[in-house]
Amino acid sequence: MLRMICTILVFAFMTIATQAEEPIRQLINNAIEAHGGRAALEAALCARVTADGVMKFMGKHLPFTLVGTYDLPHSSQTTIKLDFEGKELSLTQAVVNGQVTMKLSGFDLPVDLKLRREILATIRIQYLTKIVPLDQEIANLKLIRDVAVKNIPCTAVQVKDSVNGDILLYFANDSSLLVKIERVGLGPDQQEGRQEIYLLDHQRNHKIMIPKTIEIYTDGQLTTRTTNYRYEYMQP
Repeated sequence: MLRMICTILVFAFMTIATQAEEPIRQLINNAIEAHGGRAALEAALCARVTADGVMKFMGKHLPFTLVGTYDLPHSSQTTIKLDFEGKELSLTQAVVNGQVTMKLSGFDLPVDLKLRREILATIRIQYLTKIVPLDQEIANLKLIRDVAVKNIPCTAVQVKDSVNGDILLYFANDSSLLVKIERVGLGPDQQEGRQEIYLLDHQRNHKIMIPKTIEIYTDGQLTTRTTNYRYEYMQP
């Protein structure tokens, strides 16, 4: 009898858990289709991207260009070139299987634990924005309804992450597109703050919908605005 009761309780718990997960799975599936479909998003995990924009660097807002290549979630390399007081600076950040390196105009830069954690968290966010990886995160997801981003009705998914910190992903209710990411992260002054990443002006590129403009705010202050974000190459 006791075994039968335990079996019934386990079955009931599993049924309730499955029912709770169903709205999250539906949101993820809708988002996958809205962004171009599973096959295209999986291909987008390995890509070369370019962009330009303006970023806060040493107290000044400077124009920059960006070239990045990645094979998520294992490796990523980004080179940012900017003009600082008439001198071109080149900052390269690379991650290979959790190992982080940084160079400034060819010279190695120290990477302390706090900066390493921030860089790895950024790579994880980049990985999750391809939506498909959320399929493997169901147990760590929580649905938050009735929220808005720039007056757009949205539903948010909270990704529970004890290593990188919790991440909120906001999906527009009408289009199912990812329009905002929110987390606690490092600002330009290397101090932690509330980071909001807005994904704007979505357009189709290599079969997937990507934001042509990305704005990053830390504690309400604009720190980076990336424009003309585009894929130049995607590995099939």
